[in-house]
Amino acid sequence: MPDQKKIKEFCGVFGIVNHYDATMLTTLGLFALQHRGEEASGIASADGKNIYLKAGLGQVSQNFDNDSINELKGTMAIGHTRYSVTGSPTIKNVQPLLIEHTKGKIAIAHNGNLTNAFSLRKSLEEAGAIFQTSMDSEVILHLIVKSSKASLKERIFDAMSQIKGSYCLLIMTKDELYVLRDPQGFRPLCIGSLENGKTTIVCSETSALDLINAKYLGEVKPGECLCVSNKDSNKATFTREIFAKAPKTSYCIFELVYFSRPDSLIFSKSVYKFRKELGRILAREAPVKADMVIPVPDSGIYAALGYAEETHLPFELAITRNHYIGRSFIQPSQKLRESFVKIKLNPIKNIINKKSIIIVDDSIVRGTTTKERVRILREAGAKEVHMRISCPPIKHPCYFGIDFPDSDSLIANKMNLKETADYLNLDSLVYISLPGMLKAAHQEGMNYCHACYSGEYPIVVDDIKNAHKES
Repeated sequence: MPDQKKIKEFCGVFGIVNHYDATMLTTLGLFALQHRGEEASGIASADGKNIYLKAGLGQVSQNFDNDSINELKGTMAIGHTRYSVTGSPTIKNVQPLLIEHTKGKIAIAHNGNLTNAFSLRKSLEEAGAIFQTSMDSEVILHLIVKSSKASLKERIFDAMSQIKGSYCLLIMTKDELYVLRDPQGFRPLCIGSLENGKTTIVCSETSALDLINAKYLGEVKPGECLCVSNKDSNKATFTREIFAKAPKTSYCIFELVYFSRPDSLIFSKSVYKFRKELGRILAREAPVKADMVIPVPDSGIYAALGYAEETHLPFELAITRNHYIGRSFIQPSQKLRESFVKIKLNPIKNIINKKSIIIVDDSIVRGTTTKERVRILREAGAKEVHMRISCPPIKHPCYFGIDFPDSDSLIANKMNLKETADYLNLDSLVYISLPGMLKAAHQEGMNYCHACYSGEYPIVVDDIKNAHKES
């Protein structure tokens, strides 16, 4: 029985150009991005003559050791951690993807979800294309190869002009790396450097730069392409070019709320500070008389800190998390299934007993796990249990790379606030308001995608809806 609360992430990408230890640094970078995809991991490297690939199901530590790292030659590499948003979790769907055609080898790593992949794939197959995977990422490769444009960059731009949705792309040849971000900027992608600027790095989160002591240079802009050359051994040189523009950005707010590491800068904003600010705003919107504030570890810690600071209530780590229970832990009996949450999260009774508590978390999805959490708090002797959630109710599916359940499984779609509180056996339940969340995220000139809360999709998603109906 998987963790019923867990909303699964899409992917993480890491690329490095002009470093003698490129594959090792890529491996380290993927460790910092492991939270973005735990089903599979892979690295492709290039030495100016050839591209080498190793990829497999499982986490980074399961796929890469000293021997496999040494086999990946060259001073340039791209890496990928994957959770399957489109395409099943099988070995053929592991990235980076590597193809060989008449003009050489190309490796690609993709973070995001194409909203028109269904119709594009259908038309490509009707024209004779044969797909080896079930991933939307392969559509991009077919479009690049099929293009009649002269240079590779022109063929890539031609392909980009035909796709819609969210993407951060790393496209590697034997001596160049093309880095592209969709015009809306749904997914994060940053740039860093090493060796006094001789080495260029791109990755999904700044935490990967921190791990290898790289300097943060900023973000790849929405609709921007970086062309990084590995032809000069003295320095990785790159050019920047805007290849597409959107009327406004659509940064995924859920990256800040939930997915990204708290030690990262996402969309040039500190995730840690943002989550604490959510807690402060939530405290102002929904105060309640209680003895203490308790976070759900680890997801609710930072919002709970902000809530406690704003209300001047004691902050207590009164729930202990067991980090050694895997996400795919299988219980052989009904009794163990009911105990799953307690195995993973156990309350400290002598802190909770006879107390009125405020428990803070970042989201409620189906409600199954939350209900069990409240049950164990009641069993630990809590007099009152008030829950505060640092994002609005999740009511709509995401088509840009987040694996929310279908709408019928989302508790906020099935029950109103009072019904949800009664079902969860809470004395009170309050979500932060959408304006409150957006206030915490505000940066001049930035617009956020909040479709999973509001149902307001920034681009047309009819194609992907039809694909879901036919699948």
